[in-house]
Amino acid sequence: MGSFTSSERAAFNAGIETVRQMALTTAVTLEVWDDAGRVQNQAAVAALQALAEGARDLMLQATSADDRCTSVVIYNGPEAAIGHEAVP
Repeated sequence: MGSFTSSERAAFNAGIETVRQMALTTAVTLEVWDDAGRVQNQAAVAALQALAEGARDLMLQATSADDRCTSVVIYNGPEAAIGHEAVP
């Protein structure tokens, strides 16, 4: 991964966060529909939630050494609510 300025990193992360929020909003919308129990809707909700979690892994963070970006992986196990990080 190349080197990014802090403003480039912030713009990238803002875009990723937008994708995450859109996926979570769509998942919640599908969950409250009348036919939410249909297998297709359940599969779509699961896929959107996985997209949101995967997008989080793409977030960039500066390292203190040379301001290069690295991806941040956040544990989001079963005790974490959708859209919230688990507390260790």
